[in-house]
Amino acid sequence: NYEKPCKFKQKVLDNIGRFVRKKTEKELYQELYDYYKEKEEYKISAVFELSQQIAHDSKGNSKQTILRKQQFFDQWATDGFADMAVNSVTDEFLGRYIQSQIKAINPTQKALEGFRGVLNQIFLYALNHGLITANPMNGIDVTNYFKLCQTSHKEAKYKIYTAEEFQQIKDFITDNPRSEYDPQQLAVLFTMNTGNRVGELPILKWADIDSEKELIHIHGQQQQYWLNGKKEVRELNYTKNERCHPLDGRYFPMTEELKTLLYEIKARQEKAGIESEYLFCKADGTPITKQSIGKYYAYRCKLLGLKITNLHAVRMTLNSLEFCNLGISPAEQAYILGHSTRTNQEHYTYTREEQVNDIKQKMNAYIDQQEHKPVDNVVSFEGKKRTLDTAKYQES
Repeated sequence: NYEKPCKFKQKVLDNIGRFVRKKTEKELYQELYDYYKEKEEYKISAVFELSQQIAHDSKGNSKQTILRKQQFFDQWATDGFADMAVNSVTDEFLGRYIQSQIKAINPTQKALEGFRGVLNQIFLYALNHGLITANPMNGIDVTNYFKLCQTSHKEAKYKIYTAEEFQQIKDFITDNPRSEYDPQQLAVLFTMNTGNRVGELPILKWADIDSEKELIHIHGQQQQYWLNGKKEVRELNYTKNERCHPLDGRYFPMTEELKTLLYEIKARQEKAGIESEYLFCKADGTPITKQSIGKYYAYRCKLLGLKITNLHAVRMTLNSLEFCNLGISPAEQAYILGHSTRTNQEHYTYTREEQVNDIKQKMNAYIDQQEHKPVDNVVSFEGKKRTLDTAKYQES
């Protein structure tokens, strides 16, 4: 009898966690039915669109980032998956779906990680807005599916420069400034000594230079984003690897070459009559943009006829050709570049063919040294041999 008085209450998990009270069980069940029926109407595609809007308006994702997420969704989401009710997806289903799409798409590991980001965005939005009671992504570890992805990687020669190419770029940029004060030129020369991310360069200030301790404090980045159809620029007080857990950045040691460059930057600003708190600024003292630095660098690499034209390659080259050869430990390399040791080893350390020859020479030199090194207290086994039959030493 559903008309009997209702003496219990049921908590409804919407975005405010309210309690529903009704006089009879029938009325209560109808309320709950209507509530959950409404939730079923939220398809995955609809939730994705809503989460994209939040990412753009509230989180400040750039137009490019929003577009990239849309591309991942279009690539991975079948019509059947996109039309599913968001609250009907379980972690078991999601795991099977990811595996089936890997077989159909044959993606790279990076593409799979991109889709993981899209799924996280969808289900976190659904969870935060009461559309689901549990996030199915919590039961998914996409690293288990990496072995199913494409395993081909670009060779080192397509990712980093040779020592000769790296020096050629540095010499060309040094010898060909566009004017007496060329902030993009100075920014590129700076990062070719430090391996800074391009976004970390425009927000560096003179206050970040500790001349007494000879350290440079790197603790922020410039971000460009779209707001109401217009591109805006802002400074963030954390670096890329610290966006979730800010740790006040990192410190880079001032080498003699770096100190000379800093003196040169200061001298050129003073000569141009520029007063600014920024190391790399326009004539009016405002900071340049990271995009202008990237375009400046790419154009000069093309003039030199180089195939690698991105500043990210500078970070990898500096780490592979200089930091490794200096004997700096992997943990120290990771710190000064601003990422984890694992990331440093897997994505920023490469060995080229010419380096393999160097390794061979070092090995040969070591073996030669050991052969000519006097050894004491050695027992001679001359006149004895180890037979294949007994695997014991027996006299001949």
